[in-house]
Amino acid sequence: MLRSLVGSEMCIRDRNSAGIALLATALRGMRPDGDAPAQCVVESATYFLVDGILRDAMVEPHRVSIDAGGIVVDDLRAAIEDRGLRPLFVYLIPTFHNPTGVSLDRSRADDLVRLAREHDFWIVSDEPYTLLHWEPNQPAGLAYHDDPTDSRVLTLGSFSKILAPGLRLGWIHSHNQDMLKALQQTGVINSGGAPNPLGSQIVEQLMCDQTMDRHLEKVRETMARRCRALCSALRDMIPGVEFYEPTGGDFLLVRPPGGISGKTLAPVSVGAGGYF
Repeated sequence: MLRSLVGSEMCIRDRNSAGIALLATALRGMRPDGDAPAQCVVESATYFLVDGILRDAMVEPHRVSIDAGGIVVDDLRAAIEDRGLRPLFVYLIPTFHNPTGVSLDRSRADDLVRLAREHDFWIVSDEPYTLLHWEPNQPAGLAYHDDPTDSRVLTLGSFSKILAPGLRLGWIHSHNQDMLKALQQTGVINSGGAPNPLGSQIVEQLMCDQTMDRHLEKVRETMARRCRALCSALRDMIPGVEFYEPTGGDFLLVRPPGGISGKTLAPVSVGAGGYF
């Protein structure tokens, strides 16, 4: 069942990277042994800088496989129940994933939230690309699969990805009021107060006069056109290339034929005047 989001469930932050660090630190600190290192789970392919953010917060990431349907929840269950992993939280990018472009199946989203309740862990859902969809049946955020009476999902969003990178403005959403209060009482928020007040005022005006809606429509049309052109060129110019064609977001992961690796292609690209 889809549920509306309300302002009382939101915490404004300056950017997603800071949000990940804040959540990791706060969740670790809420444990009885809050000064001790903790474990978390990330997808086998994920945002390439997240490991450093998590380790800075004394949280060690462990990888679980991902396929065309998103994180493989059965593998996560096996890691917990058969191999003894005890994650404090699972960090994932469920919608238009970075770097693969896939989105989490709705049935798996339900299974993931159910597993979080069974084994008492949180889900840190990094969702800066959810609004960048260009097909009618866009995926819902992971919070829509959460149970407000036993909430496990903490969602990160960012205006930097949908409006302008320099804004450095985002949000954390949760149905759990105790968690939101705990975040607001962390040292960094007590010290810094409201993040990016000028940027917040600008975004508020753009939302109120519907400029944001018009901007998103244009962005979706432009990105859809570019994605289709790129996919068509890949099929025509690189026979045998493998990739998942996304329906939103910023990413398309290409697997060259013949087992060629990125390390092999990088110097060739640089020599031709480009880079990836």
